[in-house]
Amino acid sequence: MLYPLIFLAALTEDSPRIVNKFGALCGSLIVVMCGLRCIRGSYSNQNSQYLILIFTVLLFRYDYKHFHEGFLIDYFLVSILYHRAYELMLKLQFVVTYIAPWQITWGSAFHAFAQPFSVPHSAMLFLQAIISATLSTPLNPFLGSAIFLTSYVRPIKFWERDYNTRRVDHSNTPLSSHLDRNLGADDNNLNSIFYEHLTRSLQHSLCGDLILGRWGPVNQGDCFVLASDYLNCLVHIIELGNGLVTFQMRGLEFRGTYCQQREVEAITEGVEENDGFCCCEPGHLPNMLSANAAFSQRWLAWEVTAAKYVLEGYSISDNSAVSMLQVFDFRKVLITYYVKSIIFYAIRSPKLEDWLTSQTILKALQPIQDRNFVDLDPVFNFNIDEDFDLCVCGMTRNMFFQVYG
Repeated sequence: MLYPLIFLAALTEDSPRIVNKFGALCGSLIVVMCGLRCIRGSYSNQNSQYLILIFTVLLFRYDYKHFHEGFLIDYFLVSILYHRAYELMLKLQFVVTYIAPWQITWGSAFHAFAQPFSVPHSAMLFLQAIISATLSTPLNPFLGSAIFLTSYVRPIKFWERDYNTRRVDHSNTPLSSHLDRNLGADDNNLNSIFYEHLTRSLQHSLCGDLILGRWGPVNQGDCFVLASDYLNCLVHIIELGNGLVTFQMRGLEFRGTYCQQREVEAITEGVEENDGFCCCEPGHLPNMLSANAAFSQRWLAWEVTAAKYVLEGYSISDNSAVSMLQVFDFRKVLITYYVKSIIFYAIRSPKLEDWLTSQTILKALQPIQDRNFVDLDPVFNFNIDEDFDLCVCGMTRNMFFQVYG
């Protein structure tokens, strides 16, 4: 309650002064913008509000008195400068960590050449980092090398919507909808179901877990990787408020991909067994890391905040139909109902007349018009197909009519 009261008092005190100095139109616009930004910021990301308040008081009371325009405008400007400077520090810290010679991946001859050639362009790299921090644009390493390029501006927060996934597949749609469209269109990605289920689980538990400190110290813009043996996902903390959190989940990776395997190995890598000190292995003190392990852990752009975190999710398992259909009677029932379903669909379809007059279909059905026609395909078996004719050891039209006619 302290910060809203401070900003309400600042609005009451500074509004007449701002309107008298900048005019009714510009002054009202400045008061609305600064007041909305300050009051909204008092409920969002409270960890940084103390530093912004201290910097505002110190800068405009002692260092830059002649630029003082009132607490409302001063706090508004310092909050923007603080967030830009903090983002610049994080970007530079990541760049220095990434381009270290013992950290960079020497995947090809290009990386070996890019590392020394990036040194003369360090000034351009820092300039791009400043531009990137000012516009909140990502810094992308060019082909995984030590050369960074500024990307385009991207939105940080997206419009919230109802993430109810309705997957269209054979379990919830009629057979006609599958046959009317492309048969290969059913190969949809199942990621949406996993995204929805994990998002629902995080909606129920994430805010409380952050308040209880189960994710460690959390600030706006932090990204967390939830890793398990079956899947990994990236949770981006968009906004932290007073009892609420806005997040986005993306980057879902299933077991078997190289990224998922590498992330799990890096997170679960045991550094306690490392006894190295430079080129020697003298060991380490009890309950402490060795010099090499401590150096390698500090020289990382990420850290493990929680070793165990329980979250409800899906698990993928194979349900083989071989064990279910080992008995011939079960197979016969399955084939019989499948054929009856196709017949029912063909009779009820509004395209039946078009099919009966189609020259392509009539040409394909021409051999079946013969009374002595027998289909001797080895796929058919008398143990499975009810319309199998034992007299001719194949499928005949008369037998088909007797069973399904």
